[in-house]
Amino acid sequence: EGVKRPLLLGGKAAETFVLDRANSDCPPAAYHIVVIPGNPGMVDFYIPFIQYLSAHFKHRIPISAISHAGHTNRLGYSAEDILRDTGVYSLADQIEHKAYYLEHLQQEHDQQQTQLCLTPSTLNFVLIGHSVGSYVCLKLRKMKRFNIAAVII
Repeated sequence: EGVKRPLLLGGKAAETFVLDRANSDCPPAAYHIVVIPGNPGMVDFYIPFIQYLSAHFKHRIPISAISHAGHTNRLGYSAEDILRDTGVYSLADQIEHKAYYLEHLQQEHDQQQTQLCLTPSTLNFVLIGHSVGSYVCLKLRKMKRFNIAAVII
């Protein structure tokens, strides 16, 4: 259950874990739950929690986690990507990195709607933050760039 994959956002390496909905034939979900970790910022720690949440919601809502930028084993990245990624990031960099991820999810949502000939709609995010991830969630909400339906800290 779920897919773990590398993702380069804004030139910063990260790992994601995505557990999509059970029925992918349905129109894209209106909500996406995003888990933002505390230190050490790896997604592996949160996989059992995400699987439990998905089961609780009967696998109807996509749920993902994203590591902190630079907090990855770098498997699956090209040599060029690794060289571009300096690996030292401030808290502000981490917040902007998560904003890139929400934009990435919104773009994927828009593409799915276009492929299904549906009217584009805004994706609603539910952010779950643990430790420093809670701070990141609150800062993302303050940005007002995204439709954040709830923040759980």
